[in-house]
Amino acid sequence: MKYGPIFPRNPQGWGPFSPFRRRSSLRYTRYLSLLAPRTEENGLSAPVVRKLITASRERTDLSERRSGPEVLAGWRGLRSRAKWRATVVAAVVCGAWTACAARAQEQPPSLYASHGTILLDAWFNSQTRKNAAGEIELYHYKWDDTTNSGYSLFGEIWRGEGVTTKTLTTAPTLDNLKGAQYYMIVSPDNLARNPHPHFMTQKDARQIEKWVRRGGVLLTMENDPGNADIVHFDVLADRFGLHFNNVLVHHVVGDDFPAGRIDVAAVPPFTHPHTIYMKDTCSLTLSKGATALLVWKGDTLMADARYGRGLVVAVTDPWLYNEYTDGKKLPAIYDQYAAGHEFVRWVVEQRGELEHRR
Repeated sequence: MKYGPIFPRNPQGWGPFSPFRRRSSLRYTRYLSLLAPRTEENGLSAPVVRKLITASRERTDLSERRSGPEVLAGWRGLRSRAKWRATVVAAVVCGAWTACAARAQEQPPSLYASHGTILLDAWFNSQTRKNAAGEIELYHYKWDDTTNSGYSLFGEIWRGEGVTTKTLTTAPTLDNLKGAQYYMIVSPDNLARNPHPHFMTQKDARQIEKWVRRGGVLLTMENDPGNADIVHFDVLADRFGLHFNNVLVHHVVGDDFPAGRIDVAAVPPFTHPHTIYMKDTCSLTLSKGATALLVWKGDTLMADARYGRGLVVAVTDPWLYNEYTDGKKLPAIYDQYAAGHEFVRWVVEQRGELEHRR
């Protein structure tokens, strides 16, 4: 008698529901058992009444079996039980609606269900140092480097956009890039920075090119000639029409911050105007349909190129390292971190659009 005391039914399954709650309108709900006819087999004993049909159907007067106060009491009982059933149905509908709303709120606000993984290169830039414990560690533009030279804050931005941050310490191949959606190479080593650098080779460039063509997003952040290799790295960049010029531009002496000031407009990859800082950069020469994203004082500093099903983004400086994103060194007018956040979000959105077009 699971429902017996609370949900009385007559043999035909009809009851004092209003027309829109009758059995026919609820037959496909998960609570169909509540609408089953009451029989001895299912434990739902029928009430001692004849048919009671709602809406336009004819009702049989209960006065044939009852009269006077008994009839009034019977009708009051039926109305009371109808209220019980209406309350239960409303609770069921409300509960289902609440559960759906909760599940909807759990979904990420972005259109894309997964933002994937970014691999940060530690092969072409494999500089090392001894840490406080005397152990050799990778540093200089690395996710776990919390010093001025690190990308710990940059990594927070990526993770905040739902992207998992990982590091690739070996040469890139199709096999070890296949699990990543983004691959970033920053300031590849030259002999001044690393006595044993891994220069970009034609073999490396072919592997990365194939990965991009299949839908990967390559992000390259160069540096000035004194701090990074440019000549060998162009073996890769030239394949996409993004040639890094082996020149020093926007040179900054000491803390002459205005020399590195760049005012960007609210155009991609940025959604709001910003004042950013780039110190000692190279420049870009574009071909093969590559598009400039940021030009300052006649020099192209950011650009992108669609390639196959993928995308390549080129920047002439590693500009989002901790020293200039933590808000401690630059004057308040610079909002490097906010600009970096919009830059990352734009890159993620570009990948989403590429996925949508497939």
